[in-house]
Amino acid sequence: MGFLVPWVVENSEHSARLFRRAFQQFVGEGSGIARPADLKVQALSTPAAGFRVAPGSGMAQSRDTAGSARETYGPVNDVQITVSDVPGTGSGQSRRDLVFLEITDPEMESVTYPEPGDPEYTGAWLQGDTFCRITVIPNVDSLVPAAQRPVTSLDQITTGAFANVTGITLAAINYPPSTATITNAMIEDLREVQSPREKTVVRAFGVSGAEPERLTDNTIYPGGATWPDATRAEANFGIEVPSWATQALIIMAVSG
Repeated sequence: MGFLVPWVVENSEHSARLFRRAFQQFVGEGSGIARPADLKVQALSTPAAGFRVAPGSGMAQSRDTAGSARETYGPVNDVQITVSDVPGTGSGQSRRDLVFLEITDPEMESVTYPEPGDPEYTGAWLQGDTFCRITVIPNVDSLVPAAQRPVTSLDQITTGAFANVTGITLAAINYPPSTATITNAMIEDLREVQSPREKTVVRAFGVSGAEPERLTDNTIYPGGATWPDATRAEANFGIEVPSWATQALIIMAVSG
């Protein structure tokens, strides 16, 4: 294939492949969601044989061919999607289904997707639904050896019809026998933030020999003595929690 036209050169033709490769340079390798609440799979408001997928976006590293491993798609869903008429299980049979956002790019080589209509005469090329869809793989554990079960990622599937399919793993649905209605208790969230963020805050408080801290009350919580001395200004501080944070880990170390 040779060199792609560098991003960006005046009056040159820049391919979609170039932008997929540049996108991966920005976001890194791997597939996942952009923010913690994105593309969450939940039961329908009135549970039935289907589910809903929240709005959101993510990154899907190409699994098309070895040559496309450096390419990443950036699907964006701006509405809630409802998936209905998902087949249930029969008597005495449980099942695990995998739910993922599938990229349906007609340019892929190892997976065949239909070309949209001529963009000069139809609006198909302008519709995101032409190139993305929510896909369910029924009984997904049957596609991998027993030692690899349960399947928790599309990347585990390396043979069969889904071996080269590109997408973002969202959830698994664990069906009991004789069940058609999908409830939240059956949905296993498998989403991962592709580029997770963290912020470390360190607060140190020291005392000298001239001003010791003595704890004299050893009764159990909520009794006991307060340390550090809350009346001292340097022992009082706040920690700003970023708006994007979903959890906090607090570690206290005492030495001396």
